[in-house]
Amino acid sequence: MGLEYPEAIISIMSFSGIYGQETFYKREWIRWIDCENLSGTEGYCDEAAVAAIEQKLKGLSPGGLHFIDNGNYHYVTLFWIKKIQTPFNLIVMDHHSDMKPPAFGDLLSCGSWVLQALKTLDKLKKVVIVGLAKEQERFIPAALKDRVTGVEQEALKHCHRWLPEDVPVYISVDKDVLCEAVVETNWDQGEMTLRELERLLADISARHRVIGGDICGECGILGPDAREIRASDQVNRKLLELTRYLGDRGLQKTKN
Repeated sequence: MGLEYPEAIISIMSFSGIYGQETFYKREWIRWIDCENLSGTEGYCDEAAVAAIEQKLKGLSPGGLHFIDNGNYHYVTLFWIKKIQTPFNLIVMDHHSDMKPPAFGDLLSCGSWVLQALKTLDKLKKVVIVGLAKEQERFIPAALKDRVTGVEQEALKHCHRWLPEDVPVYISVDKDVLCEAVVETNWDQGEMTLRELERLLADISARHRVIGGDICGECGILGPDAREIRASDQVNRKLLELTRYLGDRGLQKTKN
């Protein structure tokens, strides 16, 4: 990602503790954000947790690459993008729409955060959801269809049609968009290969200014085996290396 903001750093947001079993970041300059002792965060984010997370991210730029744990915490993207002060578009690589109406009032959740972003962020112009399962399209409200594009697997090659190139983008990747042969997450998954994802990220970076991005989709917290952890770790490393060299500026220097 060629980053628009001057601060280009790798953030690790640890909710489940899974990153402690991975190594992809070990030789990087990182910011570790410990969220493991926060309550009211898994799947749904209650008011106390919202305040606590906002405090932990206070003063931080949306620029850089943020690892935000497993898919239950994908709503954390909202905390990063609400910091963006210029008009932008959001590209979400996800097998799910994350546009379901909240089950409990206006409680933020991993299944509703895109919907909430569209309703509350005036700087957010359009959203493209890449790798969206066809059955998930029904969750896109008719009133928002002019601002949301769902791109199914077979339409990936037409990515150049998604968004105008004169508006910067933020990219959010949920690894559940990938097929299970590549990595296993704690949600049902799509059919995208890692090669396809890499090509998409490269194409986006070539065509757009990228403000920043995040990655979620780690193994589930209930006893993932060593093979699952190793596969997730390897994908994180590949995505980190890819984003380091995309665009006109490198993401982050390697620690000596």
